[in-house]
Amino acid sequence: MTTQNPEPEATSSSTVPAQPVPDEKAEPATGDTQQQPAAKPVTAAPAKAAAPAKAPPPAKTPPPAKAPPPPASTRARPALVPRGSGSGAAATVVAVASLLVALGAISIAVYALDVARDAKSQAAIAASGNRPAAVAPTPTAAPPVATATPAATPTTPPPVFTAELTGAVVRIPGAESCASVYVDVDTLQTGVFAGHDFYVSRCQGQHTVRIDRKESAAPSASNPTPESCSSQLAAARPAPEVVLQVRPGLTFCLLTSKADAEAQGIPQRLAIVVIQSVGADQSLSAVVSTYRPSA
Repeated sequence: MTTQNPEPEATSSSTVPAQPVPDEKAEPATGDTQQQPAAKPVTAAPAKAAAPAKAPPPAKTPPPAKAPPPPASTRARPALVPRGSGSGAAATVVAVASLLVALGAISIAVYALDVARDAKSQAAIAASGNRPAAVAPTPTAAPPVATATPAATPTTPPPVFTAELTGAVVRIPGAESCASVYVDVDTLQTGVFAGHDFYVSRCQGQHTVRIDRKESAAPSASNPTPESCSSQLAAARPAPEVVLQVRPGLTFCLLTSKADAEAQGIPQRLAIVVIQSVGADQSLSAVVSTYRPSA
């Protein structure tokens, strides 16, 4: 039998099958061997075919060498963005866009308003063109209106006075306590009750002039005129009796009683009385001027 060399074991890392190697030591069969009787054949199990030898794995190809990194100075650096500038720029862009949108909306609204106004004007013009022309009404003459003429306000002419007594001096005796000394400006008579116009009294220590029988009376400033006295008496408040304190320079206006004048049959008079002085015995020196108003 021909012997075979053992096959080399395949390594676990080989991936290529090994080629069979011829056995150089095998000797050829001789003739003696062939002439020997053949032995009884022994039935043997069929030998399994030997697995082909795996070829040694090919050498690994080293990976290509990586190129050295470029120097730091030539590397492209990302642009530095200031912190927060991105959000600020985005907000600015959004604000500008919102403003543009608002402006556009306003422009559209204004344009729509103009279009609506034009349409309304055109409609009004068309409607007015279809209307019949209005006939102007014939003016009717209004009847004359009688204008009421205001009645003329009657004006009272100022009174005209005729002087009768001018600067007549009258001595008035001093009154005893509450006794009264009467004075009549029409006749310049003193101490007579009948027809008197005022009286002097010293009752309770008060030396006073009391004007009781008169139409009107009022104190006045110095040197009055009959016209000023007349105006002052017209505005004076009526009183039953006018009481004035005696003093040098006291001046008063007096309009005599109309009823007494008619009873006596004399005209009504305007008198101006001035107390010039007060004597030691409390007698008075008075200056009286009388005026008769025109009828």
